[in-house]
Amino acid sequence: MQKYQVSELEVKSQIKQLVDVTIDPSTIPITQQKELLTKFDDLIEKYPLTLELWQRYLNLYIYNLKHDPSNASSKNHEDTGEFGNGIDEKLNEKFNKAIQLLKPNNFPVYEILLDYQLKSNNYVTGGKQALQSIIEQFVKIWDKALSLDPLYQDHYSYIMKFIDLFQHWQVINNDDLIIRNNTIRKHIIHFVSSTFYKDLEKVWKWFVNWDANNAGSGEYKINQVSPIYMKMRSKYLQFEIFYNNLKSQQQAGTIALVDVIDAWMKWEHDHKEDYESLKIYQSRIKFIIQHYFHLTQFQEEYAWDLLIHNTTNSGEFNQLYLYEKSLVYLPRSLNLTIRYCQALETKNGKQDSTIEAVENAFKKLIENTKKSISTNEGLESISGKFDHPLNLQLSMIFKKMMQENNRTRGLKGLRLVFRYFRDFLKSENCLLNSEIFIDNCIHELNADGTNMPICVKILAMGLKIYGKDDLILLNNYMERTLKFAISSRFTREHIKSYFESYKQVLQAIIKEKYLQVNITDGTNTVSNFNQELINSVLKAYKPWIEYESSVNMGKYPNVEIIYHELYKQVPNITTKDIWNLFASQNDAFLLMDDNKIVVNNSIPENISIPEPSNQVQPVYEQVELPPELFEVLFNLPKASTFEPLFTEDQLKTLASDLFNIMRDTNVESFTYKP
Repeated sequence: MQKYQVSELEVKSQIKQLVDVTIDPSTIPITQQKELLTKFDDLIEKYPLTLELWQRYLNLYIYNLKHDPSNASSKNHEDTGEFGNGIDEKLNEKFNKAIQLLKPNNFPVYEILLDYQLKSNNYVTGGKQALQSIIEQFVKIWDKALSLDPLYQDHYSYIMKFIDLFQHWQVINNDDLIIRNNTIRKHIIHFVSSTFYKDLEKVWKWFVNWDANNAGSGEYKINQVSPIYMKMRSKYLQFEIFYNNLKSQQQAGTIALVDVIDAWMKWEHDHKEDYESLKIYQSRIKFIIQHYFHLTQFQEEYAWDLLIHNTTNSGEFNQLYLYEKSLVYLPRSLNLTIRYCQALETKNGKQDSTIEAVENAFKKLIENTKKSISTNEGLESISGKFDHPLNLQLSMIFKKMMQENNRTRGLKGLRLVFRYFRDFLKSENCLLNSEIFIDNCIHELNADGTNMPICVKILAMGLKIYGKDDLILLNNYMERTLKFAISSRFTREHIKSYFESYKQVLQAIIKEKYLQVNITDGTNTVSNFNQELINSVLKAYKPWIEYESSVNMGKYPNVEIIYHELYKQVPNITTKDIWNLFASQNDAFLLMDDNKIVVNNSIPENISIPEPSNQVQPVYEQVELPPELFEVLFNLPKASTFEPLFTEDQLKTLASDLFNIMRDTNVESFTYKP
């Protein structure tokens, strides 16, 4: 799960500033309120799932509706002291939209709506019908929002506000009194038995006391409801202990918020049977997801995944709408971009509009991802730094873009993205991870196994790109790509052709960057070609030598040709360097963790010496060496290019081994040219 960087999002701070300055609308001049409302309109259009935006917006809108002299509702308020006999139509539309988008964790919006309704509708003079509509609204809010929230701190106040409504019930006779009391009793029992919450015991005590003073008029009795109340109270106490323990761990830094949410949903699932009769299990799960979403919607991809999965499956939301909005909130999310593209393809198929939308989504993602680095530095600062987080992320985006385009458009789409990638490297002057060249070849070969010549050209493009400024980058690229070509069973002609391309680039770089021509006599002077550069060249050569050996029945390629080639191409290289390269092909110690090449007969410290055994040791044939071979071997360590490597005994052993090889392979002569 990717952790999104909140600090990268300017909109997060903009929203916070707007929310902070509008906490009290009365402190904002009327002339500025319209401007702020316009700002809210723009932000809500882009970020409609942000609860705190809606809260401040609706409060400011209502205050302006009441106090701005240009509003008809304001003039009505001045004349009558009331808002009016109905709800402003535009405001009503906004409430409905906010409630729909934010459900089921939308009680803060419902609370604003309820307060507005209580002030804008005169239910006292409107009679029982007007009062009944307000009562129904209280119950609706309870069922759809507040009953699902065990974290709310004051359910009791909400219920007491509801009870206060009945003071305005104008009782005409005793029958009317019974109807009123039964209505109160019915709803309080519903509040007590429909869910569990912090103030449940407080509400129950009030109800028992009230019912005792209004006995004999109710359909239900206290002793009938008491078992349900006890069950709900017990359930809340269990939840309180469980949740407080989770929050303590979170505050101590032991677990993260996402762990709290996951554990909470598991707890709800484990107690699912308790909700069967109430039929609120799914609603409670959605509340938990929405609660987590409101806290982390600018930070966590996982919060969006939970929301989308649990709301679109039930048909409450349009899946594409939520994916599109997720990319507005998290504009650099690769995971959500991929999910959006695949959802788009599932719904609309692989038509041209889908293909275009997929390409645009990835291009927009790349542009947004670029913005996460300082504009002063640009992407040049991460060029070639393949372990840099931004380099890794951009590289992965291009890999996935090729994959998606290849799926929707085939090779044509793949090649268009690869061209776009190369143009990006050129325009941004930034080297991203070179594995993209290998990925491109993999897609090419999966589409058509005969595309090896195309792959050779693709890999050769990378040689010029990654060998332009840095020889070590070139050799690292060559080593990885050559291993890929070999493991992918390219033909020998293709592999050889690719290696020839590498040598040409290598020679060009060395000539341009490391050889200085003397104007007087035309001789070359080597500059700054150190041991690290030599080792990097040998590292790139190693897979080629291993391959040549494997296709020649285990025999090494012609030693003289390889020696000549390396001597000719690589400045300052020594015979010892070349010997280490060849010796490493047959060194078992390379399989060990330290990965060091052993070039003498000394025993490494980390190798245990086996105990002597009673097994019969093999007898080796003693042979007489040709004088010219023995002379060559004795002269070899005395070459001026390196210090002697072998003792006389070691040379005898080596000479014997070489003679056996010559005899077995019918080699009649051996000539050494230093």
